[in-house]
Amino acid sequence: MHAKPAILLDSVKRFTPLKFCICISLHGMAKGAAKGKGKAKARASKAAAKPRAKKDPDAPKKARSAYIFFGISRRPELVKKNPELAKKVTEVSKVLGEEWKKMTDKQKAPFETQAKKDKERYEKEMAKYKPKA
Repeated sequence: MHAKPAILLDSVKRFTPLKFCICISLHGMAKGAAKGKGKAKARASKAAAKPRAKKDPDAPKKARSAYIFFGISRRPELVKKNPELAKKVTEVSKVLGEEWKKMTDKQKAPFETQAKKDKERYEKEMAKYKPKA
């Protein structure tokens, strides 16, 4: 069993550094070594990551933005006109985003007032809320 490493070392000594690199790359050793290093780094970063804190189910729901209120009101109409979009959430979101960008401040005003009221609701609930220890 010890003879094989000696033979490998003898064959390595005969190669010049350039030939040795070519030999390794032809046999795929360089690719495997590079992949192994990346996996080790990924494992190390996952192990070092902090566990996520559990969300309190009694905590108040966050305030919604004007865009969210727009999406809630507009989505059913959009899906009704285009039934093929019913299961394509990303496509619906793209269309809603384009519509939102094209809207004027006057058209956005009702959604912004809803968002403002919801923000006030959230702030009141947060003032009353006491997190569990």
